[in-house]
Amino acid sequence: MTFKLNSETFLHYLQNYGPIALAAVLFLAGMGIPVPAGLLVIAAGAFARQGRFSWALAFAMTLLGAVLGSGGSYLTGRYGLQWLVTRLKRGRAWRKAEDEFQKRGAVAIVLTRFLLTPLALPINLIAGSEKYPFGKFIASCAVGGAIWVGMYGGAGYAAGASWPWIQARIGSYAPWIFMGAAALFGLYELSVHWRGHLPAPPGPEALRASSPSTEG
Repeated sequence: MTFKLNSETFLHYLQNYGPIALAAVLFLAGMGIPVPAGLLVIAAGAFARQGRFSWALAFAMTLLGAVLGSGGSYLTGRYGLQWLVTRLKRGRAWRKAEDEFQKRGAVAIVLTRFLLTPLALPINLIAGSEKYPFGKFIASCAVGGAIWVGMYGGAGYAAGASWPWIQARIGSYAPWIFMGAAALFGLYELSVHWRGHLPAPPGPEALRASSPSTEG
């Protein structure tokens, strides 16, 4: 019930203020504030299909808000709120994000914009605290953000006239959607953990040592 009320409030702002409200909400999401960002981007795609506002403007404002929000949390990790960074370091998500960032760098930033989204905020703070180049960080956020906006906004645009039906059922299906997303992320975590414990394949030296000698 709470989720439905909050979602309807944000949708009301989107309908009345258009892409400006969308940019503001995406900025809050980038700063780590829990808002229904994905829902609003889907709705914006549907509204653009219905001709309520320009899809190009909606895309640009959504991407701008997301990138500015990510940049804000990067700067938080780099210059302030060290107590927040210290507190988050104790969490599993932070350790996972740190591992992804150390292994993949810019690729991890891109992937956490649209695929590994629970790790996005820790990645932003880690990149800031480790003084990762700001320009490279913003460019990676823009690439991943554009993919995310295209996916969600495209889904809404494809829905088009079906949006009222979807909106009427958001309150009923939202818990299942979140449970499904959590399950998928859990499966990803499990697969990574399982792959990390597989024995390494034998090297050339081991293969030569185990093969029968042909010398007579």
